[in-house]
Amino acid sequence: MTLSVRRVLPWVLVALVCAMPLAAPASAGAASTSGVHAIAAATKPCTDVLVLGARGSGQPAAGSSSDGSTGLGPQVFSLYQRIVADQAARDIAEVSLTYPARPAEELIVDPATYFSGLERGVTNAKRFLARQSAACPSQRFVLAGYSQGAMVMHRVMQDLTASSDPTSARLLRRIDGVALLADGDRLSSDRVTAIGTASGGRGISYALPKDAQVRGTLLPARLMARVFSVCEQGDVVCDYHSLLQSNASGVNGTSVHVTSYTGSPDVLRVADAIAARLR
Repeated sequence: MTLSVRRVLPWVLVALVCAMPLAAPASAGAASTSGVHAIAAATKPCTDVLVLGARGSGQPAAGSSSDGSTGLGPQVFSLYQRIVADQAARDIAEVSLTYPARPAEELIVDPATYFSGLERGVTNAKRFLARQSAACPSQRFVLAGYSQGAMVMHRVMQDLTASSDPTSARLLRRIDGVALLADGDRLSSDRVTAIGTASGGRGISYALPKDAQVRGTLLPARLMARVFSVCEQGDVVCDYHSLLQSNASGVNGTSVHVTSYTGSPDVLRVADAIAARLR
């Protein structure tokens, strides 16, 4: 018999919390103080390309040695480094999205607060992109996120494509690549370029649809060549539904989520594809 979401979700999330490194989240209303990597009111220099990255749950806003103190998180940082290496002749910068990135245990004790922090990230990202695109009319953009950060970037793209504002359409034309790594909002039926061993199923946010405020809308087919979703089979976040249906171990699924995306062949493949589009 397939285990119920109500019965399995808390146990799986406990495993996720135990496996993931935790950090104190930034307060919901405060801007990060991590220097050039923080998104504040000011725009950033007009480089050829700007990579806007969103870290995963509990990853430190100020960064660590694993991400070069960028605040991108090691998964997104590995993708950024590969894009820079592929595009050595171009001026590429990175900026880490300021948002709470609340730790995974809040999914158990206070899911509404967890997802409200995520939505703050969506709002911050859209505001930053609007300012930056106006200040740097020739700059190209890459969006990237891991885990909770991938959910942020997925929703940014859903909101931009749903908007009737012509500025949103113009901004979309300047986004040359979107990398969603272990996306909790993943739908296997979405019109994206799917990379990784996961096939059917959907992400963990669909187990908590009311709190998650999940959009559930499919991206336009015209964006398929620009939006890449990387999910490995059994990942407790992006392949949650398949894991549940198979009655597989949440502990194993957590290991897949934590260890499968930093500099992995699939992530580097996406980086190469985005770099090729930038050329």
